[in-house]
Amino acid sequence: MTHSYTQLYYHVVLVTKYRTRWIREVIEVIVWSVIRKECEKIGGKVYKIGGVDDHVHIVVSIPPSIALSTFIGRVKGATSFRLTAMLPALEDFRWQTGYYVNTVSLRALRTVIRYVARQRKHHSR
Repeated sequence: MTHSYTQLYYHVVLVTKYRTRWIREVIEVIVWSVIRKECEKIGGKVYKIGGVDDHVHIVVSIPPSIALSTFIGRVKGATSFRLTAMLPALEDFRWQTGYYVNTVSLRALRTVIRYVARQRKHHSR
């Protein structure tokens, strides 16, 4: 086979250090934008970002040439750096060590995207 084809979807959850409630609803659009740009800069394709004050869900696919742990580490490092530089209120912002990740089948992708989109509502119950 001369060409490779991959179809790898991931549901990633990043948690703020000490579960500090940094990501208030009024700035979440900025935070999601920074995360999306960093993911895309590294070669990821973002399908959805959502979350609440202390954690973020990302539905993403990444090229197989990038290790998942490397991808997540770069996203966490770059977003921490950019957010603390952009928003003085987040000068102490940090991600918790580690992350959650699960693979998502193509069949379940739409369901997971909807789940991530509804995080604020889901956690308000």
